[in-house]
Amino acid sequence: MVFEILITIASTLSALSTYFISERLNQGAVRASALVTLVISLIFLLSADWISEPYYTQFPVVVFGASFVGMVSSKILQQYLSVAFSGIIFSIIYLNLSPYFNGVGGALGTTACISVICTYGFLALRNILKKKPHHKF
Repeated sequence: MVFEILITIASTLSALSTYFISERLNQGAVRASALVTLVISLIFLLSADWISEPYYTQFPVVVFGASFVGMVSSKILQQYLSVAFSGIIFSIIYLNLSPYFNGVGGALGTTACISVICTYGFLALRNILKKKPHHKF
C-alpha cells in the first residue's frame, strides 16, 4: 500500500512540476518534461545502492510518464488542481494496467493522454451540470 501511495505522489508531483516549468517558467512542454525526467533519473541512478528494486525500476518510469501529463496545454487544463487530478488518474491506470503494457510502445504517452482526457471530460460534464436549469415539479 505504501508503494502505491508513493507512486501516486510521484506521478502527481511530476505532472505538476512539468506543467509549472512549462507554463510558468516558459520553458515549453518538451524541455520541462526532459528536465523533470533527467533530475529524477539522476537522483535514482546516483542512489541505486540505497533504493530497493521496485522503487528503483518503477519510479523513474512513472515520473517520465506523468511528465507527459504535465505537457498539457494551459488551453486544455487551466488549473493546477486539474493537472494534479490527471496525475492521480495516470498513477491509477499505471498501477492497474502496467503489467499488460509489457512490450507495447507508447504506453506511457497513451496513459497520459487518457488521464488528461478523463479530467477534461470530467470538467466538461461538471460545467454542463452547473448550467443545467433545475426543473420544479
